Formats: sequence, C-alpha cells, structure tokens
Amino acid sequence: MGVIYKHSAPFLQIAQDLLKTGKAKAIAPTRQTARCLKQSRPFTLDNLAKELLKQQGIRVLNPLEQYRYLKQAIATTLNPTDLEGTVQIWQGAIQELLQTSPDLDTLKQFETPKIQQLYQVIHAYQAQLQSVGAVDPAAVLWQAIALKPEPQTLCIYGYPDPRADEVAFIEAIAAPDSLFHLPYTDEKGLLSRQAEIKEQLQSKGWRLEEEQSKALTLGDRLSQKFLGQSSLNVEPKTVQAHVYPNWETEARGTLGQIKQLLQQGVAARAIAIVANEDTTWGPLLLHVAQEYEVPLSLPNPIPLQKTRLGAWLLQLLSVIDSNYAFETTAQWLSHPLTHPLGAEFWQVAHRLKPNTFNAWQALTQEHYQLDLAVLRPPLETTLSAWTEYLKKILNVFEVQRQALPWATETVAYKKLIDGLDSLATSTAETMGWEMFQTELRTTLQLLTTPAYPIRGGVGVHNPRNLIGSQYDYIFLIDGAEGVLPRLLRDEPVLDFYTRKQLSDQLPIEGAIAKARREQFQFYSLLQVPQVQFTFSYSSLGQGEGRYRTQTASIYFERLGLQPTKNSVLRAASRAEAYQFYLTQASIPTVLQSETLDQAIAAHQVEQRRLQKGVLDEYQGIIGEPFPWQEHTFSASQLLQLGQCPFKWFATKVLKLEALDEPDTELEPSERGTLYHKVLEIALKAHQEDPNLDLTDFEQLQKWFIEAEKLVEFPLLPGWKRQRTEHIQALQRAIAAPEFLPENRNVLALEAKIDCTWQDFRITSRIDRIDQINGTNDLVIMDYKTSSNAPKGIQDESGLLKIDLQLPIYEAAVRHQYPEYQVTQNLYYSLTKGEKLNSKSPDEKDLQAAGDRLKAHLEEGSYPVAPDRKYDACTYCDFKAVCRINREEQE
Repeated sequence: MGVIYKHSAPFLQIAQDLLKTGKAKAIAPTRQTARCLKQSRPFTLDNLAKELLKQQGIRVLNPLEQYRYLKQAIATTLNPTDLEGTVQIWQGAIQELLQTSPDLDTLKQFETPKIQQLYQVIHAYQAQLQSVGAVDPAAVLWQAIALKPEPQTLCIYGYPDPRADEVAFIEAIAAPDSLFHLPYTDEKGLLSRQAEIKEQLQSKGWRLEEEQSKALTLGDRLSQKFLGQSSLNVEPKTVQAHVYPNWETEARGTLGQIKQLLQQGVAARAIAIVANEDTTWGPLLLHVAQEYEVPLSLPNPIPLQKTRLGAWLLQLLSVIDSNYAFETTAQWLSHPLTHPLGAEFWQVAHRLKPNTFNAWQALTQEHYQLDLAVLRPPLETTLSAWTEYLKKILNVFEVQRQALPWATETVAYKKLIDGLDSLATSTAETMGWEMFQTELRTTLQLLTTPAYPIRGGVGVHNPRNLIGSQYDYIFLIDGAEGVLPRLLRDEPVLDFYTRKQLSDQLPIEGAIAKARREQFQFYSLLQVPQVQFTFSYSSLGQGEGRYRTQTASIYFERLGLQPTKNSVLRAASRAEAYQFYLTQASIPTVLQSETLDQAIAAHQVEQRRLQKGVLDEYQGIIGEPFPWQEHTFSASQLLQLGQCPFKWFATKVLKLEALDEPDTELEPSERGTLYHKVLEIALKAHQEDPNLDLTDFEQLQKWFIEAEKLVEFPLLPGWKRQRTEHIQALQRAIAAPEFLPENRNVLALEAKIDCTWQDFRITSRIDRIDQINGTNDLVIMDYKTSSNAPKGIQDESGLLKIDLQLPIYEAAVRHQYPEYQVTQNLYYSLTKGEKLNSKSPDEKDLQAAGDRLKAHLEEGSYPVAPDRKYDACTYCDFKAVCRINREEQE
C-alpha cells in the first residue's frame, strides 16, 4: 500500500522531503532519475531485490556465470550443432520468460515443439542454479517476492511503464507510506497499461494523488500535444525541427548548436543528445565533439572486445596463432597499450622482419630487455592457470599503466580482471589453447564498459535512460521513419506467433504491446525538456553497410512540426574554418598558419588533378631527365615503364614499396620465386643425373623444402597442406611433354646476361636455355605461374600488345652465345603445364616502343597513364597514390 502520484512535480517535492528524513529509500533506475530525487547514485528495484537475496545467502549470477550455466543447459537438452550461436540466440528469450512469471511449468501445457524446448531448457537451467544456490538476474524480483520481505518505505521514480514482475515486487515490498510516480489517464489508448496498473494497486489499498502544478512545463505541453489533448503554443525557438542531408551534417549541426549554448553559459549537464541508436551514433558524435572542443559523455555500454584493451587481447591471440608472423606481431607491439619500443627498435625490426618467436625474442631482449617467454602458452592446463597466464602477460607489459590515459580503458581493465577471477573459479577441468581462446573471446563479448565516461559532459543517451529525468535542452537526433519508432521485428525464438500462443497463460508482450511500449518511451521523453526541444533527422541514413533514403518520423506530424532544411552555416572549429578558407583570397590573421598554407597548396594540387588539365610534378611530370644511358635496366623495369610510366616512377624514383601485410596464401610473386628456385634445384640435379625422375613426389618435396630455405620463405598458416598442393601443381607441369622434350637438353639455368638493347644497358636473368640435340639451335624458356601469356607494353593505341620480354631475352642470348641461333622463344605456364601462345612484335613496333621509353626518361615525364583497359592496374601496388580507379569513376 502507498500513494500513487499521477504528476511528477508534486511527487518530487513530497519525495524529496520524505527522503530528507532518512525514513525512506529512493528507488531510481538511472543516474538521471536519481538526480531528480537529489540522490548521488541510482538504486533500482533489482538492486533492492538482490540485497534481500544476499541476506538469505542466495547468489545472483554474473554475466559470465549466466552464460556458462545456460550453455550447459542448452547443450544437455538441445545438443545443437552450433552451441555458441544457439546460446546467443536463445539467451534473450530465456531472460524474458524468467521475468514474465515465477512459475513457468505452464509451458508444459503447450504441444508446440519450440515451446516444449523452451520449457526443457528453462527447467534444466533452473535445476542447475538451484543446486548451487544461485538465481538468474532476470528472476531476482520473483525470487525476492517468494521470501515475503518486510515492507519498506520507498520513493519509486523512473518506472512509468513497469513490467509485471516490477509491479508484483512493488506490491510485496512497499510500506503504506511509500510513494510511487505512475502517469495515467482514464482514457483507453497509449496509457491504458498504466490505468490497469493503477486499478490493480488501488484494489490493494493504494491511494491516488492527482494534484498537478498550475504552471505547465515545456515537457507537459509536448506530451499533451502528442496525446492530442491540446495545441502546441510555444515560442518558435523553444521547439525546433530540422532536416539534414546526412548523418555527419546532422552531428555537426547538433553539436554546433550545443557549442553556442555552452558559450552562452549553459551548463553541459543541462543538455542531452538523444538517439534511439546511441551506440551507433556515439563514435561519430565523439569525433565531431572533440574537433569542436565540446565535452561529450557516452555512457552507453559497449563490450570489452570493442575497447582498446579488447583489441590488444584479440591481437595477442592472432600473434600466437600466426606463430609470430612479422606483420601481425609488429601491429600488436605497436598498439597503444604496449609499452613504446622506440624508433631504433622499429628500424631494426623493419630491416630484419623477424618472423618467428625466437627472432622476435632475440630482437626485444637486445634492444629493450623485454622477455617474450611469458607469451608462450601451456599445452593444456586448468582454467584457473590459464587466467593466471593471461594476468602475467598483462603485468609484464604493464597494460594497466598504459591504459591510464583513457577512462574507458581503465574501467575496462578492472572489468576484465574481475571477469578473469570469475572464470578462474568456474571449473576445474583442463583445457587446451583453442578452448581457452573461446572462453576469452566470450568474456570480451559479454563484459561491458561505458563507451566514453566523463563527468560533467553533454550526455548521449537512448530514450529509455532519460525517462523521468529533467534537462533544460534536449536534442533528439535520427528521427527518421523506421528508426523512431523502431520497426517491429520478429525474433528467432519468441516470434509473434509464439508470443500469441503464450499470452493465454503468461503476461508476455505481443506485437501490439511492444509497439505501445515504443510509443510510450517517446511520450515519456517529451516530458524531459524544460527550456528547448530540438528534433531532427537526416534525409540520407546508413546502416547494415549501405546508405538509404529516409523520411521524417510520424512523430513530427503528431507534434505539428514541419522540419526545415538545416546545414552547418558557421564554422564551429578551426578545422571547419580552414576548410572554408581553402578557396578564399583573403584569410583572417587569426587563422593564418603554416598548417593552412600547406592545406591550401594540397587542395590546389588536388583541384588540378581533378580538372585533368596541364599535368605537373604531382602527376609524375617532374621535368628532370633521367640518366638512362648510365643506368642498367631489367626487362621487367622496362615493362613497367612501358605499361604505365608512373608505376615505374613510383618504384624506381620515389622508392615506394607495397605494404607488408600478413598473408594466408602465397602471393603470385612469392609463388613464382619459389617455383623458379625449386625448378633450378631440380634441373641442376637432373643435369648431374639424367636418370633422375623429376616427377617423383618425395624428391620434389625435398627440393621444395630446400628452396624455401634458400629464398627465406615466410611460414604461412596451414603451409604444410598448401605445400602439398603446390608440389602437385609442379609435378603436373614437369610431367607435361612440352616441359623437357627428349630432343632437348638444358644448357643454362637462371642465366644472368648483360647486353645492350636499343642503347639500353640490360641485365637479364633467363629461367632456362635449352639446346636441341645435335644442333646449334637454342630454345629460350621463361616460366610463368599464370595461365595466360603476360601483357606487353603499350602500343601507339594504348593497348598492351607489344611483348618486350622475349625480344630482350633473345637479344641477350644472341649476345652471349654468338655461335648459336635462337629458334624458339616461349613462355611456359607452370599452372597449365603447356606453352603459352604469344605474338612476336615486328622490329618497327619494337623500335617505336623503345623510342617512347627513352622519351619518358629524357623528358622526366611519368604521367599516370595506364593502358586503355587498365590491365596494368590489376596487380599495381600504388593505386592509393595515383588513384586512377577513383578518378575514372568520378
């Protein structure tokens, strides 16, 4: 029994007075509602129930225990193929049913297979918890009610739409002098559920208090308008509605208005940004807020796996799984939570490219006295020992100290350690590395931390967190149809049909009740603003990896608001001011800086590139002759120059290199190098012993392993299996009749020949030169790992049709072996095991091609000019530099 207050203003006044006496306990679910009761921290009905259970020695599961026991129950009852996936899908449905009723034996009455499965899982789950004296967090209110607790004087605020278990607990625990704020009307509609609760409590002796403040707040008028009870008569600036072209503009427009309020002296704690998808919007808002120097707080919980700490741990798992591959390990050691290793260390590391544990261990001990032995995992041990293993790594790398600059990471570290302590006591069974990885990944997924907690900042909230609170300024963003209100979606376990079946026996929400609750949240949110309410949406939204056009939410119309186009009209940061003055003739003195000068110069370069006008040094036209007559070229270098001059310029003049990224399979160039070395070793052995079977698998495997050592081949994941596949591919290529016909003998392997071709000094390395038995005829053979003949250089029409490599090789062989004649010049595919067809260019075309190459070098002209079909771009490492693909798309 107690008093039900219909309106918040008189309730808050009476409740605050009662709480000052110390005779009542405040029940407020969020920090915002607690602040309305002048309390320093929230205290929920669940918190009160947990206190009662603790007094009786009943333990409430933490998230990790909850997941583990439910996983065991599902495994024993359903035995699904994908256990982890099933637990994640079923967990929400189990929690909702546990909240719905204390007695779920009614589920036995249903013959539907799905409901029978739900009953079996819940029955097994609760039996496990009963055996260890524990209770699921979703069932704490029902369990507390079963204890028949002594009544307490409560001031309950922030529960305007309570669930059935919350109402039942209030009935069981509230003393006669308790106060409960419950907005209701006698009319059926949006507040019909509140009217039912009011009548239910009245029947138990609760009294009604309908006194209302004479002065209506902005929130009162907005909520009444939403219910259609009155017209909305407010000052134009008090309620605003905007439409923005996209998310970023909406974020900038919103934070720009907030920055103006802060400059006018409005306290940050009096302003709140509200978004239904607060977790999605958080990173964008934080990025813009930091640029604008607006203090922003993101209290929404995120899993530890999305923190820097989580990323550090997941990278650590990848390092160990990759057997300390260079790129993977380098990324981990470069992480902000790893102690900085210094420029000298990284210079040596990039030169040596350590690729094994021992190599990294030697490097870190020599330059930093860091012992990596702590990383080596045991083969198999208990979960308790595994957690100690991980804690030792955290201590050795001083991760807690490295996390201090970030509040999120500091909180995340504490949550992780608590989680590891919980894991350590969960089971005594032994497990291997793979199983421990699964446990750790699950822990990082289940444990949460505030996304960006700071005190005194402008908060970003979802509507649920602000119900019952009061803010002077509310900015409700992302108010698009389908987002606000959310679209109703069927759930995989408790779909709408199943809910309809269950509603005959259980007070479970169906589609209509869910839609009503969604609308009620918005109605409650409208009561929050006291001075100004700004409602906006973007006409272009994004989600699920794609963009989508959006229209205004129906809520705009219900409030009588017509959104007006809005954009960022005033620079709210120095970066925005710089962006504006990039194209202005005069620049204010306060903005003049070297940074802006550099930005203007870069912008002008980009403009010239996009205009496709006269080319300059930024498009490869440097105007400085290259001393080509003094330089020694390879055939592949001339091929690069002839396919796209800028590709050669980027490699040989600018000295750019491709990023060294971790691979799981052989790159085409690595495959070619390895195959060439294997064949060189094999054919040398065959020269010494012609009876040797080149196709013997065991012999080929030995040659393969020898070649790997000679070329310092990087160890790839699953390489043992991959090696077998590559050996079999070479086996087929060698067995083909065109590989080494009976009438030919190998004259030279990997022959290095220096010669001159069209005045170019050339060094050629020719894969194989064969001699036809009994003649002076030679056959030049160049191995290719592709299935097609290589593209040549550009002809006069811009197509890659002039083969340069074989003509250069032929000139080199004629120079080296003048007493012989070249009768065949061919490419051989190691993939297909056959000769590749290629067309030999005539001397006129070759002469013209050579002249074009010389012209580029003599004029210092290396434009971004690939062939007309962009075949030269296919395997180019410098697309990010020349941006030819993006330019063509524009």
